[in-house]
Amino acid sequence: MNKSQINKHIVPLVRYALGSVSVLGLKLIITWLLLNAATPLLAYLFVHIAVFFISYAIHARWSFRVPFSLFGVRDYFKTVIAFKIVDYLLFSVFFKLFNIEALWCVVLATLAVALVRFVFVKQALSPNEVPGEAN
Repeated sequence: MNKSQINKHIVPLVRYALGSVSVLGLKLIITWLLLNAATPLLAYLFVHIAVFFISYAIHARWSFRVPFSLFGVRDYFKTVIAFKIVDYLLFSVFFKLFNIEALWCVVLATLAVALVRFVFVKQALSPNEVPGEAN
C-alpha cells in the first residue's frame, strides 16, 4: 500500500474517531441538561434522538464528507439503530439495577457499545481468523 492509499483510509478513520469523541462530549452535555428537566430514562431517550441527528451531521459532513440527504439519514439509521437500542438498554440496567449515577451510566454504556462495535468490526474484517488460533 502506498502513502496515498494509506491516507485514503487513515484520514477518514481519524476524522471518524475525533467526530465520535465530539459526539460523546455533546451526548454528555445534552444528558446533563435534560436530567434537570426529565427522569433519567426519559432524558436519555431524548438524548438518543438528538444525538442521532448530531452524529449523522458530524459523520456525514466531517468524517466522510458526503452531502446530507434523506436517504443518507435512512441508511445511517439502519446502521446504528441496533447499537442505539443496546446502549439504551445498558444505560437502563446500569441506572436501575446498579444505581449508578446517570452521567456515569452514559459513559459506561457508550464504552460498552464501542467495545462491541470494535469486536464486530474486527470480526468482519478478519473473517479467516479462527478464535484461539495463533497467527
